[in-house]
Amino acid sequence: MSKEKARDDKGALIFAAVVVGLIFLAGFYLAFVVFPRQMQERRELEAVPTVSRGQLVQETLGEAVLVTGTLLDNPVIKGEDLVAYRSERWEVRYRDGENEGRWWGDEERWPRLRVAIEGGVVQTASGPPTARSAMAHELLEPHADERVADHEGTPLPHGSLRFLGVRNGDRVTLVGRVDREATLKVDYFHAGTREQLLDSLLLNARMIQIFGLLLMAAAAVIGAVVVLKKR
Repeated sequence: MSKEKARDDKGALIFAAVVVGLIFLAGFYLAFVVFPRQMQERRELEAVPTVSRGQLVQETLGEAVLVTGTLLDNPVIKGEDLVAYRSERWEVRYRDGENEGRWWGDEERWPRLRVAIEGGVVQTASGPPTARSAMAHELLEPHADERVADHEGTPLPHGSLRFLGVRNGDRVTLVGRVDREATLKVDYFHAGTREQLLDSLLLNARMIQIFGLLLMAAAAVIGAVVVLKKR
């Protein structure tokens, strides 16, 4: 074997080792760093007390609280029924011989919301929550453009918008802190019940853990194949 050939083989082996190492580290990070963080977040949310309207100021001023209720008598701000939403823009790019589409965040509109809970109605502060999940409704506004890409089996033009939001009558769970006026500053907004929120957090965490373990296993298999081929 020539020196040049040996040098090339060594370089290829080093490159393969680096790629395998990166895949393994990515899997390790997901399974043993991100997953525990997600589970810790779930445990913290599970420990937040669920309160009624009467308890909001009396016992929980400035403390994290959880309320579950129904959106009630809020002004519609988009379409026929959305009272709060985040929007995304469909961006189409030409790549590898075909158009590919992807949703990108565009804007959010979160006015003050009225939520009927046990014992009365709570008012939220305006502004987007720190986190949100399970937005219940989708409104799609196609845009006129020659560039299109497949979205769920249908060609969708570049620049189209979708609005993911909630409407009056939706069951919601909110986690936040209350001021002296009993206004709730929302940190976490979930379109569903408390149990559904905790279940979704557990499912997401488990999926992250499984994906991380699969990456680690794939790295081990690829590494073994590379070593065997070099023998």
